[in-house]
Amino acid sequence: MKFILSVIFLVSAAVYSNEIVYTDPVNGAEFISIENTIVIGFLRQVNYDDAAGNFSVTGTLSGNHTGMLLLAENGKKIIFQPETPFSLNEVVTVKLNGKLSKFSKAGTKFSEFSFRTTPRVIKFDPVEGLERETGISINRTGIGMLAPPPVLNVTINNSPSAGSLFFAPFSVAAYITILNNNGTAYWSQQRSTSAFDFKKQTNGNLTFFANNPPRFVEMNSSYDTIHTYRCGNGYTTDLHELQILASGNALLMAYDPQPVDMSQIVPGGRPNATVIGLIIQEIDQQNNVLFQWRSWDHMLITDATQEDLTDSLIDYVHGNAIELDNDNNILISSRHIDEITKINRTTGNIMWRLGGKNNMFTILNDTMRFSHQHDIRRIDNGNITFFDNGSFRFPEYSRAVEYSLDEVNHTATLVWQYQRNPQVVSSWGGNVQRLPNGNTFIAWGGAVNTVTEVKPDGTSVFEASYTPGVFTYRGFKDTWPHVPTAIDPVNNTSSEFRLLQNYPNPFNPSTTIRFNLDKAGKTSIVLYNVTGEEVKTYFNGYLETGFHTLTINGSGLASGVYFCRLVSGSNSAVSKMMLVK
Repeated sequence: MKFILSVIFLVSAAVYSNEIVYTDPVNGAEFISIENTIVIGFLRQVNYDDAAGNFSVTGTLSGNHTGMLLLAENGKKIIFQPETPFSLNEVVTVKLNGKLSKFSKAGTKFSEFSFRTTPRVIKFDPVEGLERETGISINRTGIGMLAPPPVLNVTINNSPSAGSLFFAPFSVAAYITILNNNGTAYWSQQRSTSAFDFKKQTNGNLTFFANNPPRFVEMNSSYDTIHTYRCGNGYTTDLHELQILASGNALLMAYDPQPVDMSQIVPGGRPNATVIGLIIQEIDQQNNVLFQWRSWDHMLITDATQEDLTDSLIDYVHGNAIELDNDNNILISSRHIDEITKINRTTGNIMWRLGGKNNMFTILNDTMRFSHQHDIRRIDNGNITFFDNGSFRFPEYSRAVEYSLDEVNHTATLVWQYQRNPQVVSSWGGNVQRLPNGNTFIAWGGAVNTVTEVKPDGTSVFEASYTPGVFTYRGFKDTWPHVPTAIDPVNNTSSEFRLLQNYPNPFNPSTTIRFNLDKAGKTSIVLYNVTGEEVKTYFNGYLETGFHTLTINGSGLASGVYFCRLVSGSNSAVSKMMLVK
């Protein structure tokens, strides 16, 4: 992404042969955020002469808008970022002048489009939305009581696939944690507020949703925070999904509450209802919105299958998963319309809809249609998997399913499923992950059962659960380098608070910090340089009473003297160490 004034793109084709394939907002759109940018996508590159001085944005209330004009995606997109927001409930007109006015859209001259902004800004708390979904009160304001990481009780451990388990369990306290197959956590971090969707991304880093403010946090293999992701255009980032793409861009979603007169849509509808739509965005590393898709432009409120459309609050879509498909288009899962949807990432148009009221597929070999599903993944064999919660069907049960899709003839064939015996009923959450060895890892969301790993023939090789009252929205298994920053307890009878000298010292590049805690509590280990500046936090979480060791790696640090500060409860201690390279 570069400022348009500093970049000139060379175009091989004549400008008049170009075509507009995408706009955000779409022509005639309603409920547009007053902080929205304007994006125009082209079939081929445009250059400086095409865009500069040939673009105007005018609101019926806010007047003419100046702003920054950017080129993105190798010159195939123009992004206009207004200096000031639009006004509420106004019509905004975008005019393409000069060479831009010669372009066409879908074979028709396209030199002007308009949209209406939202009449009222309604705040949305994503965790409050999850509370409505789950019926569970979730800690959103602070750390609450200090608590040890919840224990994962392993009941079946019969040669499961290699890898580490990634969970974000929550109850009174919230954690992100990485565990071994025996259920032992070798890294965990208590979060000050709720955390969700903790997983390894395809770029090798870890991400999770953190509230207050709502955002996704990216960490490297040393657990350093290296980036945060937030929705643009004034939307609040939703907790359900983040997917980092190979380009470094990211896909994420937002929920969009809007005032709707439902008395004009359904009998008995309330004239002052709040209806929640779905926003899908692709953002770059600077959080510029490159692509935006809105359910308001493509889905009807009456597409909801089980929602009470006479209620005062209607969450009619409830997206819960995003997947980049093999052809670089987007798959989404929407719980409240019982639908998997494929979206064209170039045009924003819906390519097909699977399930729900607008199903375009003949579903074969599956008499029990999926409902209120979570998760959607395209797997290596070309099929899709997802977690079928099975809500509102009889009998009600949850399962993992795999479909083979013929996207030309629109047939969807059930080729594999797993139903636990006895059956699991999970009304919310859950996901399905196909592992490299062919096994399937299933997180059961809101059920008492937490996770199950099964072979292709349905044989269970791993099963584990948190204690009742502890939940994890999703769960994942993946490879992970065991960076030696885990706190290891060691048998020791001392009852004093002590920080021993690290060993070896001097060190290069690793050393072990040894210490004893006289009582359980929140504990931190922070490294400082000789000027007193904080260099790195190596641990920040809850530890039990007793003797512990922490091995740290200083390969990324400069040679010199450092100070290690241990804090636990009201106790603190400092030791001096030296790194020599």
